[in-house]
Amino acid sequence: MYEDGLLFYHQGHKLRILDLHRSAIHEVAVDITVLLRSAIQDSKSWSKYQFKLLHYSHEIISCLFIQHPAETCTPESVLVAFNPWKGQIHTAKSLESTTKLFVRNNRDFLYYGTRSERSPVGDYLWVIRGFDLALGKWLEEALVIPKIMGADLGMDVWFGILDGYFYGISSYSSPGSPKPDYGSYYTCVRFPLSHDGLSHLETAPKRRCWRRDEKEGPIDNRWNFLTLFQDEGTGQLKALEVRREWLWGQPHCRRIAYTSVIDFDAANTLDESDEPQVEHDITADSPEHSYTELYDPDPGQLGTGSLLLPKRDPHQVHPDADDSTFGII
Repeated sequence: MYEDGLLFYHQGHKLRILDLHRSAIHEVAVDITVLLRSAIQDSKSWSKYQFKLLHYSHEIISCLFIQHPAETCTPESVLVAFNPWKGQIHTAKSLESTTKLFVRNNRDFLYYGTRSERSPVGDYLWVIRGFDLALGKWLEEALVIPKIMGADLGMDVWFGILDGYFYGISSYSSPGSPKPDYGSYYTCVRFPLSHDGLSHLETAPKRRCWRRDEKEGPIDNRWNFLTLFQDEGTGQLKALEVRREWLWGQPHCRRIAYTSVIDFDAANTLDESDEPQVEHDITADSPEHSYTELYDPDPGQLGTGSLLLPKRDPHQVHPDADDSTFGII
């Protein structure tokens, strides 16, 4: 694992940490067996176990210990968060589920999530739990995100902490929608970091989370990359997605990176249950919603009554190099 200029790797029973940014010549070594015995009281009965690195931020390493079960017992999974420089174990929590497990933290709070709650329609929902690092205790109630979101971290769903909020964003579109969907949108949620618990979940207005029009062509989802970041120049919250797609029926696919502004404070002019008929109101006088020519096909291909796409700012579209322009060496 590589985070914040530090390289983490385990060899034998040692977790080794090397500071690459400072060109360190000595590694910090953590004895994993000693860590296990210190963090988990009944671990002496563990004859075998598996160790996994999960996350690093603000001098806190999060890892997972999984007990190899005997024939008569169920395997135990324990999340451990510790500071190797101070020799401090912040928490060791037994987990009911490790499905799609992730961990995120800053100096004050640590959160972990699993995709483990069954929804009424049969899909699985993300469950988030939080730990107050300052007070040294777990927040009382878990948060179940009620939106259907993706399952592949970094590809169609992303979670992280930015500017005092915990965020989640997904590019997943439900294929079983009862109403016709003229395009796809990001689902973006957030809640403030608070000692009071996981509350005040917000959802960004759908109208402000435009992703793409399905008429643009198919996507090779194996190549997707998705993240959320704060623009260093403007402070705006933006989604970054890299897609490999066949635009407008072209014979060759191409990787293109798209950035999109996510605005939680904008008025939600389009309810999620409504069809996006407001797309017909696009005018040339509104640069934000004007018809885009950069990636639109011949208007004749759209057919009568087709919806016009929101404009894509060329500064937010970054095509990869076209392989066909290069000769074979």
